Amino acid sequence: MTGWLLRRLGQMIIVILGVVSLAFLLSYVVPGDPARLVAGPNASPQAVASIARQLGLDQSVWSQYVSYLGRLAHGNLGTSFALEDQSVGGEIWRALPYTVWLAVGGVLRPRKGAVMLDGRDWAGRRPERQPPVAVSKRQPEPALTR
Repeated sequence: MTGWLLRRLGQMIIVILGVVSLAFLLSYVVPGDPARLVAGPNASPQAVASIARQLGLDQSVWSQYVSYLGRLAHGNLGTSFALEDQSVGGEIWRALPYTVWLAVGGVLRPRKGAVMLDGRDWAGRRPERQPPVAVSKRQPEPALTR
């Protein structure tokens, strides 16, 4: 059991590192200058250069990546420019109860109303007794709003 748990923990760390790295690299693939986006379309070149320095965009990509990983490891997700300099971590914590509620609901409800492709109703059966292929007879539910 301990060996399995350690393997799963190692796999989880590799997946998280891969996702974080991919997200970082995608920010360089997307066209546009982040400093120009923050400064606005009418900003002077000096203002754009100043913002690029503040954001650390004047450093090498490797240096930015290591800094990014360090900030993530300490829980510093930075500030949002779109939300008027609010903490990204604070926004995630604010939305976390809704996310957990939706995730738990999604895990608990998928078998309710399930119909097998052969037409039999398998709702309420134990998961190990249900055939693996099922479709839902329910319509998608509307998105939740605050």
